[in-house]
Amino acid sequence: RIINDLERIGIDVRFYRSDRGVHVSGHAHRGEQQRMLELVRPKAFLPVHGTLMQLRRHAELAKESGVEQVVVVENGTSVEVDESCIAQGAPFETGEVHVASGRAITDHTLNGRQGMAQGGHVVVTVLMSKKGHLVRPPEILARGLWDDPSVHGILRDAARDAARAIEKTPIQNRSEESLCTHVSQVVRRTLQKHLGWAPAVDTVVVQIP
Repeated sequence: RIINDLERIGIDVRFYRSDRGVHVSGHAHRGEQQRMLELVRPKAFLPVHGTLMQLRRHAELAKESGVEQVVVVENGTSVEVDESCIAQGAPFETGEVHVASGRAITDHTLNGRQGMAQGGHVVVTVLMSKKGHLVRPPEILARGLWDDPSVHGILRDAARDAARAIEKTPIQNRSEESLCTHVSQVVRRTLQKHLGWAPAVDTVVVQIP
């Protein structure tokens, strides 16, 4: 967008896509770093961004420029700062933090979202009696599959396979947890066979009087 805006006002923009010989690293050279230190004249200095070797070289440059308090840390090390000094603090666990709507989400949640985005999402509802019998054929709700009438037939096949799997399961093994796992596996396998990929499948078992 910025490039197009510049072109509209008559500027001929040259960059690596238009001229292979053009390259800007985005990192300041040693002389530029030194000049910045001379201009700012910080009382304390904490180099960031780069490898440990680059951080140490930047720290050495700061010391050569007269900065007395210089600290070099890597990811996982805290830094304590007060009015008089800056110092390395205690280590802590670190890593990638995924944020959505201002809240951190786990890798498990993120993987689940990616799976639904790529393969769609299917929910299987199973109604069971208190005695462990199937009350009626499982119902399947699908989102993000094909926008095609043929999907309805595929879902019917999946529901039929789920019902057969339940009927073949001994009564004593029809707990909610085991049925959820087994039905999800069966439905996922049927959809994989017909669609060519396996969407995310969740099964809900409802016991009715």
